[in-house]
Amino acid sequence: MGSPIRRRRRKDERGQGILEYGLIAGAVALVVIAVLQLVGGNSKNALCATTNGVTPLTCVTGTTQVAASGATFTGFGAGQMSLRSMTVDTNSKIWFAEYPSQKVGVLDPVSGQQTTISLPNDGPAGLIAGPSATVYVTLQQPDPNRIIQLNESGNIIGGPWTIPNTGATPAGAGDGVMGSDGNIWFTEFSVAKIGMLNISTGVVTNYSVQTNGTNVVQLSNGPDGNVWFTDNCANKVGNITPSGVITEWSIPAGFAAAAAPDCNGQVHYTGSTSYPVGIVLGPDKSLYVVVRTSNQIMRVVPNGGLAPTMTSLATIPTPFPSSNATRITVGPDANLWFTEWTASKVGRVSLGDQSVTEWQAPTGFDCLESIVTAGRNVYYADPCADTIGHMQTPLGT
Repeated sequence: MGSPIRRRRRKDERGQGILEYGLIAGAVALVVIAVLQLVGGNSKNALCATTNGVTPLTCVTGTTQVAASGATFTGFGAGQMSLRSMTVDTNSKIWFAEYPSQKVGVLDPVSGQQTTISLPNDGPAGLIAGPSATVYVTLQQPDPNRIIQLNESGNIIGGPWTIPNTGATPAGAGDGVMGSDGNIWFTEFSVAKIGMLNISTGVVTNYSVQTNGTNVVQLSNGPDGNVWFTDNCANKVGNITPSGVITEWSIPAGFAAAAAPDCNGQVHYTGSTSYPVGIVLGPDKSLYVVVRTSNQIMRVVPNGGLAPTMTSLATIPTPFPSSNATRITVGPDANLWFTEWTASKVGRVSLGDQSVTEWQAPTGFDCLESIVTAGRNVYYADPCADTIGHMQTPLGT
């Protein structure tokens, strides 16, 4: 996750502290975007106008760029929110954590309405979508670390459940999932563990990865009923079964880069580190991993209990370290969308012809990280510019 080459170093990814971010978040009704696409307009006033009686949050960036592929790139803003994580609930509403301000925000991307949920004396860090439009929130302050369950009305309907490892830095930028077993799985970045909350018993169990002193970065459900993860400093991908059995596999040597950051962000390994970060389950039942230092999107095909097949799907045009690709999601068009921290770009890989398209974020965007899909939009977070933006793309392109 972390990299010394970034414009601003994220200390929270190494358990060394929290860099307070601001978030300017807002939205605009989809009907407005559709009209803008039809007329080809790039009007800030139109983007920020009242629609169906609902006034979106103040639009600070407010620029629209019509990309060559027909996607529309927009940026919005509304106040200091200190973004930590984003997720999308079963009602397609976007949740975001405001760590230092001890709040969680819920954004309706259609109406632009926002709900703020205050969590006094807590530090919401990670958000994990649960059933029936609920979200599980990992809390990093005060110790011991805990998990609670919220509904869209802001009520705590579950927990708090205590995480056994104090200072475990649980689930940051989208680093958790509800598994196929219905339980909540999350990373414990600082202690190289994966945690599981049994939603029936309320018991939290920790599982250690096979490589000591490493960092579990991100989780994704796999097609095999297991939870898959990236282990960046160990240069591995792995999975954990519902019963807690962990298996890891080294990434092939062909993905190694000439130089890559280590876990402490202070020195560089040479020749053998690929630094896998974001991971997502694709529509073809393969897993896709952002391999940062080799600047590639890697396809991982599970093979039962045997080693998965790992091959390169595509190379990101902007070279590393100028790109610093980080997170990945499946877009509404069933293609792969990813963010580039240093380049301030959003990219798309077509699963049809493996072509890669990149879009430069509008002026004012600085470092892109979390990325999620809601409706026909891909939403990305820029913690440096305190902004959430989105790209709308026609379905099936």
